Formats: sequence, C-alpha cells, structure tokens
Amino acid sequence: MRTIRQTLGDYGERYVADHFSCYVCNAKNSYELLPVNSTSADLKCVACRALAQVKTIRRSAARGLPPKVIGSAWNPQKLLIEKGCFVCLYFVVTDMSDQPAVYICRPEYQSAEMFLPRKPLSDKAKTPGWIGYMIVIGNALEQPALLTRDEIMVLRQE
Repeated sequence: MRTIRQTLGDYGERYVADHFSCYVCNAKNSYELLPVNSTSADLKCVACRALAQVKTIRRSAARGLPPKVIGSAWNPQKLLIEKGCFVCLYFVVTDMSDQPAVYICRPEYQSAEMFLPRKPLSDKAKTPGWIGYMIVIGNALEQPALLTRDEIMVLRQE
C-alpha cells in the first residue's frame, strides 16, 4: 500500500503529465510516467526523450515554494551532478483543496549548489546509512518560474 507521501507524489506526477507539454519540444500530451523508483526522473517525453523530475509539496499554493524541498537518493543525484547533467524540475505545490501551483526549474538554471546531501539515516532506520538530499531553491541560477493557466494553454497550443 502506498504511503500518504507517495500518494501525494503520484498526484503531482500525474498532474504534470496531464496538464503540461514537454519543456523541450512542446509536444502535447507527451509525458509518460516512468516506473516507481526510477533513478532521478519521474517523467519522460515520448517525442524527444527529455526527462523531468516532479516534487510535490503539501502546502497552500498561495504560500509559494518553500526554501528547501526534500529530494531522493543522494548517490544517483551526485553522479548526475558530477557529469553536469540536470533534469527539468517541476514543483507542484498543493494542499489538495485548491488548484495546485506549478513551478518549473529548467536544467540550464540549476547548479550543483542546489543539491545538498542530508545526514545518513541512523542504525535504527529501516535502511540504515541511506543518504538523501535537499533541493535548496535559493541556490538556483534563476528562480523557478510559476506556470499559470494561460502559460499552460500557450504551451499546449504550440
């Protein structure tokens, strides 16, 4: 059974896949969901193969993005950073009672400083020693852009 956090993440991924065109090629309805636990990506464009990661945050959309967002496993992210490879980040902000706010941080606006490793999990944890990371929004080269309904429609019409 999926946890509340996993269900929230599933919602954000499905929302982006259903409402946004690819950020690279602008193909309509082209995002497909990748299998659960795919490394460093949640969506793939079937037209151009661009990857995207979706982070869903539970809070009122009116409050905007928090300063930090929990990432996933550090080691795969570290390898991508070392290679200079970044995937598009979508941030879906919702409290599940209103229209979500969706922000985009394109790969060209990301920096290695955005991704900071967390402390390893304790010996008492389910997966001791596992290391995750935080995404520090303020360390982006350009702040993530809020996508409005009008921008969604423009992206879908082109």
